[in-house]
Amino acid sequence: MIPFYETPFARMRVICRSDLEFPVHLHNAVELVYVNAGLLNIIIDDKDYDMPAGSLAIIFPNQVHGYYTEEGNISENLLISCETELLPEFSQYFFKSIPSNPILTHKELHSDVLYALKRLEEDRHTEKDINIQKAFLHLVLGRTIPQLPLLTTDVNSSPALANRLLNYIVLHFQEPLSLDSLSKELGVSKFQISRVFSKTLHISFNEYINRIRLDYAAKLIRTTDHTITYICMESGFENQHTFNRVFKQYYNITPSKFRAR
Repeated sequence: MIPFYETPFARMRVICRSDLEFPVHLHNAVELVYVNAGLLNIIIDDKDYDMPAGSLAIIFPNQVHGYYTEEGNISENLLISCETELLPEFSQYFFKSIPSNPILTHKELHSDVLYALKRLEEDRHTEKDINIQKAFLHLVLGRTIPQLPLLTTDVNSSPALANRLLNYIVLHFQEPLSLDSLSKELGVSKFQISRVFSKTLHISFNEYINRIRLDYAAKLIRTTDHTITYICMESGFENQHTFNRVFKQYYNITPSKFRAR
């Protein structure tokens, strides 16, 4: 699973998903997931959690996270994300700390939380007033955040550095990037950066950069009439030979045949 930076398409989203699968990513919204039934597996920063029915995860902005359901398991999930600008009352928590354990069990959830989650789920298609949705979310966060064990964030900790790295790369992947240039821009050693990729993101630096560029290139091939050479350079690859080799290695097909298909 490749971490990437997701830009939320709505200020607040309330959706239901069966067998939730989403690759490791991060964004500047707070995200909650409640398991209605089954068992959901979730990665937050560099830890894996098993979430049984009735449990709630609260993911702070810019925490690396992803979802998957192991083979043989099923799950029904309520997913809520909200831009932090709509929740200024909680900014003191979101940007100065992270939960050391972001999961609350069913027994730990106040009845107010369960009521608010149920209303958000039931009204997700009909409620058009974002202030009403926000009020229910305020109720959930007001009851749950005081229960979370919070750690003061260190800008050079592995999770925090991973967030800085992914934020920087998503803005500059079309430019020449190296461990040296990242080290200079972020003010940390190459060793720290390499360790974050291997220990926190579980992928090498070069593989991550290539995957980000390939995803962008594949999108351009599918949605534009630009030449393959133009797309190669626009995606940040140094030359077309490298682009063709890496593209075929990942997609098992050349860029030209990918477009034809």
